[in-house]
Amino acid sequence: MKMENLFVNTSISDQNNFKNICKSSSENEELFNNFKNNQNFTEILEHTTYEQGLGYISEIKKNQKINLSLINKFKQNDEQGNPLTFEFEEPFGNMSPSTIRYMKVLNDLIDMFGSLDNMKIVEIGVGYGGQCKIIQDHFNVSEYCLVDLPETLSLTKKYLSKYNFENLNFLDFTNLVDSKYDLVISNYAITECSQEIQDLYIEKIINKSKHGYITGNDIGGFFNIKNYTKNDWLSKIPNSMITDETPLTHDKNYLLYF
Repeated sequence: MKMENLFVNTSISDQNNFKNICKSSSENEELFNNFKNNQNFTEILEHTTYEQGLGYISEIKKNQKINLSLINKFKQNDEQGNPLTFEFEEPFGNMSPSTIRYMKVLNDLIDMFGSLDNMKIVEIGVGYGGQCKIIQDHFNVSEYCLVDLPETLSLTKKYLSKYNFENLNFLDFTNLVDSKYDLVISNYAITECSQEIQDLYIEKIINKSKHGYITGNDIGGFFNIKNYTKNDWLSKIPNSMITDETPLTHDKNYLLYF
C-alpha cells in the first residue's frame, strides 16, 4: 500500500486547524506558552472536564498502583501550555483534569501489566506527549516510541525536550518500520483513524506488541471516516479483550487490551 494513495484525512485529528496549531505552536514561543488553551487544540485534546477529573481520581483511589509521592513531578505537566486547572482533593491539589487522566491510565497499566521498567513502549496518537511524560516520571523504560502526524510530532518534540528524556524515538506514521514492542498504547487515537491507517498500525505495531492498552470509540462515522468498529477489533487483534471505559466519558467508549 503506497502512502500517497491514502485518504487526505487519515483520522479525526488530521484536520487543518489542529495540525496548524501544533506546527505553529512548535515554532512560536508565545503560541507554545498557551497552546493548551487554544480552541483549535482543545477541540481535539485537553478538553477533559472537572467532573471527569473527579472520576479519574476515584478510579486511582480504588486500586492505587501509582506512586502518589511523585505528585509534584506529575504536576510539572501543567507548567507548559497554560492548561485549565481546578482545585481537587489532596494530594492532587491544583491540577488539570487531563494530567489526572494520564495518571489514571498509568494506574491501569500498572494494574494490568505490572512494572513498566525496561519496557519498549510505543504510543500511537501522542498529542503533545503528556502520557509519555507521566509514564517516564514513574518508570525507567528502555525506549519510548511516539507515533503521530508530522505536525503533531513537531509540538511533541518541543514539549518533551523540556524534560531531557534520552530514550525517545519519534515516528512519522508514514514511515513506520518493523519492530517489536513490549507495550502499545493508544488513547482515543487509533480507533479514530481510517481503515487503511488502522491496518498499517495493526501490521507494523499492534501485532508485533506483547501487550496493548487501547481506549477506543466509535465516532469516526460522524467525521465521514470509514474505520473499524468496537466489534471488529476482537477479530483483528488475537487474544484481545474489551471492557467498558471507566469512568465512562462517552456512551460509545471502551477499553481494548491484550
